Amino acid sequence: MPCVELGYRLAFEHWGHGYATEGSRAAITFGFATGGLTEIVAMTAVGNERSQRVMERLGMRRNPADDFDHPNIVSGHRLRRHVLYRLTATSGPLANRKRGHRRVIVRTRKSSCF
Repeated sequence: MPCVELGYRLAFEHWGHGYATEGSRAAITFGFATGGLTEIVAMTAVGNERSQRVMERLGMRRNPADDFDHPNIVSGHRLRRHVLYRLTATSGPLANRKRGHRRVIVRTRKSSCF
């Protein structure tokens, strides 16, 4: 089943400044308000606790039953196991607000939902 995945990558010197959270909030708002999406997902390796904290700050929720072994990473590699977070339009940042008219340009990537 196709889905839209939230993703971000920052150079190390820009970590810890809130850029991932700020950019992700804008992308999520755009996806739900303008794109009409019903769900946005995000994934990361189990050991990437910083990204998991960003996802949690965004209101995304993880169900351990959705965790998976990434098919493009060889068996036994420390980054193979991934966690999956989800956010729905009814639980997201716009759930209790009227749609805004803010214009945001984002790039999304379609991937398979797990």
